[in-house]
Amino acid sequence: MTNLIEIHKKYPLMIPLRNFTVWNGVIVIKGEPITVSISVPNFPSLKGISIKFNTVHESISKHKLYKSTEELESLNLLQLFDFLHDDDDIKGGLITCDISAANVPSKMSNNTDFCHRFQQVLSELEEIGVENIHECNGDLSIIKFLVIDDREEEHFLGLSLLEEYPQIPPKIIDLDLPEIVVSQINQATTVKDMFMNFQSIISTLQSFWNTYDMLYQRTWIIDPEKPAKKNTYCRIVINDNISILVTLNPLDLTTCPDIKFLGSDSSVLPLRTTVEENLKVSNGVFITVT
Repeated sequence: MTNLIEIHKKYPLMIPLRNFTVWNGVIVIKGEPITVSISVPNFPSLKGISIKFNTVHESISKHKLYKSTEELESLNLLQLFDFLHDDDDIKGGLITCDISAANVPSKMSNNTDFCHRFQQVLSELEEIGVENIHECNGDLSIIKFLVIDDREEEHFLGLSLLEEYPQIPPKIIDLDLPEIVVSQINQATTVKDMFMNFQSIISTLQSFWNTYDMLYQRTWIIDPEKPAKKNTYCRIVINDNISILVTLNPLDLTTCPDIKFLGSDSSVLPLRTTVEENLKVSNGVFITVT
């Protein structure tokens, strides 16, 4: 991802497609903008690379090719762009891989809206920081973020971006957080702001997850069997005949959780009475009376 941002800074009109295996756009060669399509089937390796130009540039057609395929494949993509752009290299020739003139079928290189969206998203990702980007596809229409919290737990946020972004906000496609906080993330309309909301919520929920973990450690919970970070409920076994369903408010652990008693009326009534007698509510805070 770091290399991708560096490419964007130096060559903002080169647009990746198909998960970075095709790069279409415009690169300046000897001061002249040339439309180019670069196939990188084994990205990030340049093995099997091919390059096509929409016209045969004078410096390409008149000079001897001098870089072998092996030499070329030892480069990374940013180094390849630098090589194509560098006047001295062009004067010496180009490369011996599959290089030809063709009508480059790049809607991206001619699509101003797409280029604007791509560059805006990449700029936002740079502000967010590459360390928080877990994965993304070539045209940045799918982005997955990673945040590691104070408990060393991993949290992921997946976003989908339509071609109309930023007019249409990103859509959440992957998130393992309580439903009650999803609306807070959706209040944002940009990739950066959605990530910042996500990061802030992760910090806010630390106490909730600590409490939830404590319940699992100190009680016999039969549902959910494999708790997810989005879960706010748990079913706790009291005895062979009774269980309780406890639902926490992840944003306010000081209020009494919702408690439902499960079992026959005759079994549940004494326990419910005891719990009600031992809970005293004061200003919305529940206190156990011993």
